[in-house]
Amino acid sequence: MNYSVETVSPNSVKALCALQKEYSREVFKQNITVDEGFYLNFPPLEYGKNVFCVFDSDSRMLGYCMVFKPLIDNESPDNVDYEMWCDLTILPAYQDKQAINNILYEKIIDRAREIQKELPQRRIHLTKGIYPAEKYSIDLFKSKELIEKEVLKTLFVDIRERPVEMVIPKEIEIIRYIPKDIAETMSYLRAHNQIFSENPFDPESLDAHFKSEGWKVGTLICAFTREGDIVAGIKVYTYQGGQGGERTGISDSIFTLPEWRGKGIAKILINESLRFLFENNIKKACLEVSSLNENAFKLYTLMGYNVEYERIIMIKPLL
Repeated sequence: MNYSVETVSPNSVKALCALQKEYSREVFKQNITVDEGFYLNFPPLEYGKNVFCVFDSDSRMLGYCMVFKPLIDNESPDNVDYEMWCDLTILPAYQDKQAINNILYEKIIDRAREIQKELPQRRIHLTKGIYPAEKYSIDLFKSKELIEKEVLKTLFVDIRERPVEMVIPKEIEIIRYIPKDIAETMSYLRAHNQIFSENPFDPESLDAHFKSEGWKVGTLICAFTREGDIVAGIKVYTYQGGQGGERTGISDSIFTLPEWRGKGIAKILINESLRFLFENNIKKACLEVSSLNENAFKLYTLMGYNVEYERIIMIKPLL
């Protein structure tokens, strides 16, 4: 069989989204959809440059892979192990998966090494999230010497009833907002990237995130000091994938600066995110937590969240 490999384009992105939807339906028994613009407009994918599609001789798309360029500059800490995330998806019904897997994995490695040369010298790990149902992918990445780092647990909570208001410490103010200018954007990113230093955002990526389909219902919720400094934050948005086309809420990038921990601020922000979703007629919400973060897991379960999915995070140093 002759195969061709191309970067994604406006002409092929519909086929890519259709393949991704079929994969979700067949493997996960869900109808999860991704906005076409994600593959073409998200800066870490370099506007499609880092998305590769495999076609057969009849121009049928058989699979695709992606490499997310990490944000690293000369001001970034040199003691952080940065993550270069990747993805690899193959048409579920295709028989010769090994051939397509090998082609796509080599594209991931080749592109990852090209990107690495463009970045300041830092330790970088190729990173892949895989669900247990994706046994073939687990075996593939194990064969490529990726090892398990942690397990990300996805927890869901029902929000058919309005969450109660919580008492907010006098020294902070909770604000829902989308940054209106670069100053507000940078204020948020300085706090966010202090905690998520291994996988930071930049203004361009954050703006693309806000413009994506999921942010039709979405907001930042941050805790500010009376002097206007951000000490904690959460992103809240949605995706369409439930039965009957219902949207599900996502609480993401939950952080509290170290000196402000132990005051219950994270719980307040999560509760406020659920209030926001309830006000927008969203009936179910989810979040992710690492198996290495036992304190956060205990908090979420106490707030009524239950584990529904787990994703294995596998890594391999890029040399």
